[in-house]
Amino acid sequence: MKSQRIDPFDEKILEHHLTSLVGQGKNTEALAEYKRMETMFFDELGVEFSENLRALHKTIAHQDVRQGATLEDTLKEWLDDADHPGAFPCDLSVFKVMCRIEARSASRSGRATYIVRIDTRHDPKARGGDIMEALKTVIEKSLRKGDLYTRSAPGQYMLMLNKLTYENCKVLIDRILYTLDSKYLPKIIGTSVKPITPVDE
Repeated sequence: MKSQRIDPFDEKILEHHLTSLVGQGKNTEALAEYKRMETMFFDELGVEFSENLRALHKTIAHQDVRQGATLEDTLKEWLDDADHPGAFPCDLSVFKVMCRIEARSASRSGRATYIVRIDTRHDPKARGGDIMEALKTVIEKSLRKGDLYTRSAPGQYMLMLNKLTYENCKVLIDRILYTLDSKYLPKIIGTSVKPITPVDE
């Protein structure tokens, strides 16, 4: 889209572009474009989208469900990415919802779910490689399929780890840092681990 090449950070232009894609029945493309631009805003500006854009994203996501489709077809579409190797990447909004679900079920299941936070000295204009991209690759390869991770801030990742002890979580963090290219290690500010606290029924 020519107008986006002129000013890629104009949210009004992006909103118009997404609405245009939806109008053409290209909901999947609209969702992919939203994700691409959201990542760019995070990387370049360190900011989240406005409430209007986030509301539009929810509307598009809801419209992506085809009402006339069978349940089998719907589940097939939803689970197409289930074989994604390694940990599952998700939006921050999804990660928050999963935290709430885990907190509600923790007292019943008796299993601990831990949240790990990794903070970096992220500089999108730094030469010699991006710490966030390098860390993302290591996280995906180090975690299991049942684990989640999200980019919760421009220089921060959060991981959700199931069925691990606190000690195992610390071992996992050490493995991530050990696997990370040594040139990025000075850019790691710190790591922390906390269990999700169960909520009362």
